Amino acid sequence: MTAFSLKQLRLLAGLLLFCTAQTACDNENDPVTFYSTLGTVEESDGRTIIVSDSYGTLLPENVDYLTAKDADSIGQRVLVGVQFPGEIPPENTTKETEVQIVELYKVLTKAADDLRGKPEDADTFGHDPIKIVSHSIENGHLTIEFIVWGYDESIRHRISLVQTDEENSANNGYISLELRHDSNGDLSRVPLSGIVSFPLKSIGGFESTECKGLAISYNDAGIQQTTIRIDKENNGSKRITTTDNSHKEMYF
Repeated sequence: MTAFSLKQLRLLAGLLLFCTAQTACDNENDPVTFYSTLGTVEESDGRTIIVSDSYGTLLPENVDYLTAKDADSIGQRVLVGVQFPGEIPPENTTKETEVQIVELYKVLTKAADDLRGKPEDADTFGHDPIKIVSHSIENGHLTIEFIVWGYDESIRHRISLVQTDEENSANNGYISLELRHDSNGDLSRVPLSGIVSFPLKSIGGFESTECKGLAISYNDAGIQQTTIRIDKENNGSKRITTTDNSHKEMYF
C-alpha cells in the first residue's frame, strides 16, 4: 500500500515529467535530455525491466534507481524519465532497449474493488470530490490522472475504483464503475494532483467479448455527478502527459 504525505508533495513542486522529451540538469549542471513514459515493472530472465506504454521494453542499466524509490516490485506502475544511448525507439515498438533512468515517480497501483452485492459497504470508499484530468488504457492498465483537494500534510487520502451493482446494459455494454475519493476529514483548500493505475484484470467482465469499455462516474468537485465513457479498443483518451512530481506518497 502506498501512502503520500502533503509535506513531501510540496518539496518537488513544478516538475513536469510527462512531456515527449524533457531537459533536466545533472550534477554538473549540464543540460540532459530525457524521454518519459508510463510503464510497468516486470522481470525477465532474472532481470528487472520496465514494459513501457510508449517505447517497448526498457532495460535499466541503473536498476538500483527503482530499488531506491521502492518501485521494484513486479506489477508496479511507474512514471519514468529515461535516456536512450542511441536512436529513440518508435512508439509501440516490441524491441528491448538499454536505458538510464533519470527521474522516476512511483504511481499508485491497486486493484479495483467490487461492491456488487455489498450495499452495506457503499460508503466505505468515501464520496469526496475528485476530478478526472486525463486517462488511458494501455499495457493492461487503466491509468487516471486526477485532482483532489486537501490541506493537512499529515492526512492521507484514499483513491479507489469500485464496481457497482448498476446493470451494464444500462450503459450499453460499458462496465459501470465509480472513481471514489476519501479525504479522511482533510479540509478542501488546495488542489492536489495524482496518478493511479488499476489492472484491467481486476475489473470484472472487462475481458468479456461483450464489454465495450468502461463507464466511470465521479463526484466532480462537488458540483455534479459526472460520467465518462472509455472505449475498450481505440479508447481515444488523452495520454497522461503531465504531473506535479511533488505530489508523492499522499494517496493509498
